[in-house]
Amino acid sequence: MEFVADVLDEETARGEGARVAVQNQALKLCGNGCAEKGYSPTNDTLECSSANDVCLGVDVNRARMASRQNGLKSLVQAITNDKLLKFGIPVLYNICLDYGTNYR
Repeated sequence: MEFVADVLDEETARGEGARVAVQNQALKLCGNGCAEKGYSPTNDTLECSSANDVCLGVDVNRARMASRQNGLKSLVQAITNDKLLKFGIPVLYNICLDYGTNYR
């Protein structure tokens, strides 16, 4: 996750010279890494299904993305490009939304 976020930071820092295709793929990887499903230590599945499960990996990835030195600055800057907006909004959603039992 750190590598992909670094790639997004570097490409976004390029400004007008940023490669949209690279940013697009980085956004997809960041978003998928922070999506709802994660590893459940209590039932050895890839989905957290009970109130006692802790979705490992997913919460760690969310924390990594939110606590980066630039925070979410690169992500927000990337989605100012109309070509990246349709990928950037779901990524922000996946990072910011807590998929706890209250949302099921």
